[in-house]
Amino acid sequence: MEKALLRLIGIKKDKVLTGPERLEIEIINYCNINCLTCWFFSPLGSFYKEKPWKMELEVFKRIINEAKILGVESICIPGIGEPTLHPNLPEMILETKKARLPLHIATNLTVTSKRILKSLCLCDRIDITLLAPTKELYKELQSPSCPEYFDQVLENITYLKSSQNPNKKQKIYIMFILNKLNFKYFKNMLELAKKLNLDGIEIQPFDTTPFNKNLSLDYSEIKSFIKEKNKLKKRYPFIEDTFFEEYYKNKFENQKLKRCYMGYFTLLVGIKGKVKVGCFSPQSPSAGNIYKRSLTEIWYSPKAQKIRNEYKYNLDKIHKSESHCPFLTRNRKISKIIQFF
Repeated sequence: MEKALLRLIGIKKDKVLTGPERLEIEIINYCNINCLTCWFFSPLGSFYKEKPWKMELEVFKRIINEAKILGVESICIPGIGEPTLHPNLPEMILETKKARLPLHIATNLTVTSKRILKSLCLCDRIDITLLAPTKELYKELQSPSCPEYFDQVLENITYLKSSQNPNKKQKIYIMFILNKLNFKYFKNMLELAKKLNLDGIEIQPFDTTPFNKNLSLDYSEIKSFIKEKNKLKKRYPFIEDTFFEEYYKNKFENQKLKRCYMGYFTLLVGIKGKVKVGCFSPQSPSAGNIYKRSLTEIWYSPKAQKIRNEYKYNLDKIHKSESHCPFLTRNRKISKIIQFF
């Protein structure tokens, strides 16, 4: 509670008073499947041209040690690439848990290594990118060359659920990226999630690139989907749709976000050690590099504070559209709270 209050006071004073709430660490930048909806590896096209890279284990250990000193409260391993392809993922997970930090990981869960799959049992939350309820649609949307990965994902989910420690509740969610090819199969996805006894299914809006924009739903399709979704929520209460709803309010109702405060809450160590505060979009500026400076030095640096101020006071000039931002709802709540400071 004390750290949360310090962050809010820091926003008012334009000064960081404590460490970030959450640290995201990208450990790899290549993937084994080609989702049509992916920004980076869609077979329809991509602007992403980085060479294959993975983080060294010793660098990851140093980051976790520095995160603990900085006062980070949780760790997330997201995915430009697929984390389970990293051979040292089990050691990275173990290092994070030794530091007593909650760990959230995003994955396509196509992993075939039992050693790596077993290590995922230590994670506090697992988000699985699964866009289809059938092998046929999975082949079309996620893995044209290896449709058998669909069966592997289901098998891996079953393993994780059967291996859960009853005294420590691990959360497992499906990330369902909505598009023209799968929106009519949403009820089937819900049935699959229920059958697998998952904790929820989070609807992710599809933020397009010039290469895959034809997969985006139009306004009438979105309205129709939302109407059907709201009916289904009574039967499937595990539907998570907060970000989805915010996204389309922004996109279709022109409810623009005026300020972003996430630079006081979140920190990213990205590909090749680039560090970003608050906004992790490809066009957001870097505040430093973990190979050159410590996390603490970067977090409290004048450069990082300048970035925070830009997002707080000049957001409309930095981003033409922030509709894809996962922190829309939280930013709006923070705006209301700090009015009372």
